[in-house]
Amino acid sequence: GTVHGGVVAISDWYGMFLQMAGIGPEQWADASAAAANAWLQEHNAALNDDEEPLPLLYGVESKAGMLQAILTGNETNGLHPTLQISAKSVLAWPYKFVSSIQPFSNHTGPLYPNCSGTLESDNYRPWQNDSYVLEHYFAWSNDEEEMMTHMWGYDCGSVGCLFNVRDDPEEWLDLSTDPDHADLLEELRATLAKMNEGLFVPDRGLDAPEACQAGVDHGGYFGPFIDADDYYTEPKHQYTPEEERRNEVYMGLIEQLAVPEHQETIMKIVRQVYPEYLREPLEQSFDECINQASA
Repeated sequence: GTVHGGVVAISDWYGMFLQMAGIGPEQWADASAAAANAWLQEHNAALNDDEEPLPLLYGVESKAGMLQAILTGNETNGLHPTLQISAKSVLAWPYKFVSSIQPFSNHTGPLYPNCSGTLESDNYRPWQNDSYVLEHYFAWSNDEEEMMTHMWGYDCGSVGCLFNVRDDPEEWLDLSTDPDHADLLEELRATLAKMNEGLFVPDRGLDAPEACQAGVDHGGYFGPFIDADDYYTEPKHQYTPEEERRNEVYMGLIEQLAVPEHQETIMKIVRQVYPEYLREPLEQSFDECINQASA
């Protein structure tokens, strides 16, 4: 019946579940990652000088002692000296460093979606920032200032923002301009830059109709589709005649969308109508915004 409010990373859950099953940290291992690393090392050794090697996979990153600390009511914050939150943020308890532009950086009331405290409107719902058509990103506005306003954006810039999330959990006070925190700010900025050197951001290639066909073959679930003949152990999904007809229409559409000339035509049309003509109907699809004063 207790609540734990300390720092816990997603990777910690794996170790905690293992410990619940009686498997201690000394037995934690990722055999699949180790096998993949053997292949990666062999692959990298055969590359030419102008080819970039693939990074090795990490092992089990769960922190030992996490489960015991939670169950005994002890603090877990110190178990992660530094924890990378994203490519733009790192946590070194109790300080959080944030760089660049952060969307949805607004202090509203406790209920969401909540528009209290946002400029002059009680219905200032934030725009979405992940609109894509055929893997091409489309902003909701061509006006950068308007985009920042409607995204509730806050720009920490290249210098970054610094917050003490223990004393200031809602992040009201930016300490980046405080001379007493100048060294820490520089340290965390360098730490984040070092961590980002290990980010794996691969070129994932182009859309492939074969991926969609593999999903259709296996009941609508996407999965491996290259060199995957021995991957699936179950027989292909059995569809009803009506579902078969639907799948034929779907795959026919996918194959047409995969034609470069067709994609070019679609993109030309989208650029003409987006965002001016599509923004208003898209906005109407948002959740109704709560006015904190009347909630």
